Amino acid sequence: MSRATGEDVARLAGVSKSTVSRIFNGGVVSPVAREKILAAAKTLHYRPNPTARSLTIKRSFLVGVAITQLDNQFYPDFVQLLSDKLASQGYRIVLFVTHGERGDDPTLEEILNYSLDAIIFASSRSATTTAAACAEAGIPTIMFNSVDPVENCKCISTDDIDGAEQIAKALYEAGHRFIGVLKGLEESVITRRRVSAFSNKICELGGAKVVGENCNFQFESAKLATRRLLTRFPDTDAIFALNDHMALACMEVCRNEFQLTPGEDISIIGFDDVTISGWGTFSLASFAHPLGHITDEIVNYVLASQRAEQPDTSPVYLKGELRYRSSLKSPS
Repeated sequence: MSRATGEDVARLAGVSKSTVSRIFNGGVVSPVAREKILAAAKTLHYRPNPTARSLTIKRSFLVGVAITQLDNQFYPDFVQLLSDKLASQGYRIVLFVTHGERGDDPTLEEILNYSLDAIIFASSRSATTTAAACAEAGIPTIMFNSVDPVENCKCISTDDIDGAEQIAKALYEAGHRFIGVLKGLEESVITRRRVSAFSNKICELGGAKVVGENCNFQFESAKLATRRLLTRFPDTDAIFALNDHMALACMEVCRNEFQLTPGEDISIIGFDDVTISGWGTFSLASFAHPLGHITDEIVNYVLASQRAEQPDTSPVYLKGELRYRSSLKSPS
């Protein structure tokens, strides 16, 4: 059986094809005509052709999301919430896996081949070259979880400097004076910002020994870094990991290889507050992004970019909250 067309619906409803088109493209028709058309569409199992619709109204209702870390639970949490909110506005997500800062990222051509209404780069290793190319091609471009300035791109992010300072204060007030930091990529702007803010706040509070180990924001590299840190500096009494992905790896090494109980023998604190961090098995203290507020800002920017006005591309930094859990010692 062939698929029903708009012309079939118009014939059954006794209206013109243009009236059917207005119904499914958000136009205005009389209540009587609307009722007839929807009844006919239901009878014929008619579904509008999204490709034809996008050609008519010059919008695809597709929003790209580009990430580099599928194994980091933070990004699935973010994508799920964003997808739900965009869906409520009639949009669908197209997911792209990028290759960080590689200038020859093959994902760029794939992104440009889609008729996207907007593209969101969601990664601590944001592909700034790719983002700039998308913006230059006229695609409204949003940088999330990145503080790298890119011309004509909208930056929407957590105030990670405030987050690092809150973590420093919590560890200092818990009595920690020998603190390890799992730093992520050394060249990352986020690494430099968070480590600098953390170290400066510790100095401001009175000072403590702060030692660092470079990772690449990955689970296995964080395990190796934790082993190096605790072997070289056995007096380490707290570890701050720049994301929960690394903090959970650190927790595994502390428990299984060094017989250190988080929250008793050593404090461990992360950044992102992914869903599993709150599970009883881990109970990881972590700094939480205001994901509800962030995704609202992203959706509002996408909607604004589809209207006639030029959307404001000035950066937005939102305050998060430190979640205290049992991996963090109580203040001394």
